Amino acid sequence: MGKVIAVAGFCLALTICVAPVHAQVDPDPNGIGIYFDEGANVFCTRADLGSEIAAYLCLTRITSEAGISKWEATVEVFPRDAVLAWSMRGQAVNASDVPEFVVELAEPLPWQSSLVVLEVTVSVLVEYPLAFRVHPVQNPSVTDTPFPLPAYAAGDDPADYRTLGYSWGWDPTTGTPNWCAVVNPVGDCTDPPTENADHSWGEIKALYRQ
Repeated sequence: MGKVIAVAGFCLALTICVAPVHAQVDPDPNGIGIYFDEGANVFCTRADLGSEIAAYLCLTRITSEAGISKWEATVEVFPRDAVLAWSMRGQAVNASDVPEFVVELAEPLPWQSSLVVLEVTVSVLVEYPLAFRVHPVQNPSVTDTPFPLPAYAAGDDPADYRTLGYSWGWDPTTGTPNWCAVVNPVGDCTDPPTENADHSWGEIKALYRQ
């Protein structure tokens, strides 16, 4: 049976770091990513130790003008114990267990260039980077792609599933999505996010567009 995720109050403590790489919504159609603003502009930020911050799972430039009636994705947060609350948008029921989301909506969420479907409240408890990544679910609705991808169903046709490409690209040799957002990165925000200080990756979005 599905589970409704309760909305939890939060105190937003957000300081945008200098020169974010994404200065606008991902121009590619049907994208998905984690951002620190609802307009899907900021994927890298800084916050004080002990503060709380909100991150948003955004579907960007979806091709269904009717919005969405279902969506599915897994959201990984590193470290996991940083998560304080998950809050889905709309009249949503999750048929899976967090951090996996297989969501049906009683009323479709309307089209927006950046459509927020999930809000994650996290606590900045450690000095090293707090990172986010988006995965497909274990049993994806769309399986006719080389690697499974997150997906959504069109608002006017729940059987019309469309796959979502990762806003920060992915490695097509492994099918593993990149870390797509980070709080308190090592260095500045001019490079893509990393999981921790010892891990860095140089995949460039232009090389790995879905």
